[in-house]
Amino acid sequence: MVLEGKLYRGTTGSAGEIGHITLIPDGLSCPCGNHGCLERYVGARAMAEEARRVIEAGESSLIGNLVDRDLSRIEPLIIQDAAHRKDALALRLWEQTGERLGIGLASLVNVLNPQWIVLAGGLSRAGPLLLNPVRRTIRKRSFPTPALAVKLIVSKLDQDLGMVGAGLVAHELSD
Repeated sequence: MVLEGKLYRGTTGSAGEIGHITLIPDGLSCPCGNHGCLERYVGARAMAEEARRVIEAGESSLIGNLVDRDLSRIEPLIIQDAAHRKDALALRLWEQTGERLGIGLASLVNVLNPQWIVLAGGLSRAGPLLLNPVRRTIRKRSFPTPALAVKLIVSKLDQDLGMVGAGLVAHELSD
């Protein structure tokens, strides 16, 4: 997190772990020890697991065909491809993922009133499939003025984010 132009690390250096905002109080267990963390419901693994679960339960989807019925091969790019072909399950998965991420981000908008929210990682590359439901949900669940003011963008630095973060910490420590 960058606050007032400075990297914000918090008291113990763990600030910004938004993936561990509780989304569903008695939800899936998370490796962090909590239950129902946002990252257990939003992300590549979560999308693939949900697609497998639904297809195994009998729902018909192009996704199964795209992986030659080997459901262990489902990944977000496959779900994205199916969504572009108007597959109902794939479209629903992107909508659900975007809404869940939007719920978490709406809480941040209400608490922090940020100017920018920068998304990074593979799912963010799905563009409107993810971003449209995220934006709708932020507008629906945040205070109106901050919801309209915050800019939601996708990082162009995915591969270099660790290096950029390390550079910011080093620069901050040298001040």
